Amino acid sequence: MLNKGHDRVLLVDDDLELGRGLAHVLSSEGFICDRAANGTEASAMLAETDYDVLVTDLRMPILNGHALSVATLRKTPRPLVVILTAVIEPRLAADLLIRGVDDVLFKPVSATHLATKLKALLVRRKVMEPYGRTATTVSAADLEARLADVRYALPVSQVALEVIRLTGTEEASMSALAEVLSRDPSLTVEVLRLANSHFYAGSAAKTTDIEQAIVRIGTRRLAEIAAATSALVGIAGRRFTWLDTSLLWRQSAAAGIAMSLLLEHAHLSDHGGLFVSALTHDLGRIVLGTLYPGIYELLARSCAASGETLLVEEDRCFPSRHCEVMASILSKWGFPATVFQPLRHSLSGYEALSNLGEPLRTKVELCKAAAFLGRLAVGRFEAWDLVEPIPGSVLARLNVRACRDLVSRTRANLARIDDAGKQPTTSDSVSSGGTAPPNVGYVSLASRRGDFLPGILESLGLAVEEAEPECLATDRYVVVNCLDVPAKRLVPYIGSGLFADTRLIVTDSRHLDDYKSLGTAVSVPASCAALRAACDGVARAQLAKHERTQSQGYDFHGSGANSVRCPVGRSLG
Repeated sequence: MLNKGHDRVLLVDDDLELGRGLAHVLSSEGFICDRAANGTEASAMLAETDYDVLVTDLRMPILNGHALSVATLRKTPRPLVVILTAVIEPRLAADLLIRGVDDVLFKPVSATHLATKLKALLVRRKVMEPYGRTATTVSAADLEARLADVRYALPVSQVALEVIRLTGTEEASMSALAEVLSRDPSLTVEVLRLANSHFYAGSAAKTTDIEQAIVRIGTRRLAEIAAATSALVGIAGRRFTWLDTSLLWRQSAAAGIAMSLLLEHAHLSDHGGLFVSALTHDLGRIVLGTLYPGIYELLARSCAASGETLLVEEDRCFPSRHCEVMASILSKWGFPATVFQPLRHSLSGYEALSNLGEPLRTKVELCKAAAFLGRLAVGRFEAWDLVEPIPGSVLARLNVRACRDLVSRTRANLARIDDAGKQPTTSDSVSSGGTAPPNVGYVSLASRRGDFLPGILESLGLAVEEAEPECLATDRYVVVNCLDVPAKRLVPYIGSGLFADTRLIVTDSRHLDDYKSLGTAVSVPASCAALRAACDGVARAQLAKHERTQSQGYDFHGSGANSVRCPVGRSLG
């Protein structure tokens, strides 16, 4: 192998004249520059020489640049890999960046600009070398540098960008906007869906006229919808080893629908930005995962081992939360602060929001509520998701009463979106070859306004059967909703307390210690994994008690069809 001297670049392009010009400038900038005309020739040179940077075109004879790049990324150690291409295809660029390519540049490109870019990438690699694939922290400066160009981290279609541009100028006639929208069928469908929703249409007749739809929504809202919908469509084809993007797609789409339904009840004179906030609530995680793929693989493994939320793991590593990152991107796209400001606070706890002034507080609460309702409508949480039910006091402030109806309507609307049918409805809910899910009694001593716990339990693979408080004094497997309820309210129902091991009490952190002697107690907010583990522990306790009772020759005194029907040893996790 040849020894390295100065930074050595391998430039691969079948355009020989372009290659000569670029190589000449790179050499004058201090690089040692070698050239190859195709991928096969480049592969042989990479095997013989330790290059610092590979710059390659995509479309080439014999072995194309995509295959060459992917093979080079597998090398340890490997050179920086930069794509230089005339193929303007955001999804292809996004795929390469997810795989680990360091940058994508489009032709025509200034040779001097290329040299500057390569020097910056080399400096950044030296700064990031201490992190490697075991990174635990990312500096604010590094994150900001990587966010300087987010076109490929979260691609937005040219149609959406044109809509955003037009709505900010005097050229934004209805006919001009309708003509641009007609080039993007998925965006057109979303605009018509929203224009015909109760929030925008009221009692008016449904319309299929795109110009009339734009009038109903308004040009400012149209720009928000274009950006958010295009970004959401952009993630549909993404593949991460640590993230189910099809699930994230459905959760984001459902959050947008839930926001539309929530706004029918909310008393807000200006709801600007709320739809885009709901729809893009989790997309900042896609951006961070694209920019730091190795780090996120580690974070996902850490969550699996610890049962922690991904949010907690992210806070240990990144200077900004993913919603704040998404707010920064919306700012870079030219939206005013009133549009993205709710996102900056939407991962704060509900108690912290009381410090915000109005109308910001209400907007943030709506954003959080829409994200949570969207997850319930989809019916599945990731193990690392934060389970944070909406407090009854917040629901009262937002004028929301029929919460289960909101979830049902969100689910029904999600099913009607054409593109949703293309998304796999995968689920990690408990399944055992078609056998019935574990049956759990459910008792609520908490406020009936916004009782979301049954929906959460069902997402864990439990068949929830509502019961009367009197069953708490039996050995039936029961989950008790004691959110915001003092322990003394439960005591009269539990009798002698002999069945504490088959009783799961869900409460808040303020009351957790008081409940520990009355049963297995878990507080929310908590990770989905923690709640699932608590359910699993109580299910095992009842199964063990059932086995002991049978082995002693006594009849099992469960309540027949209400007893746990899962096989011995089956885990809810």
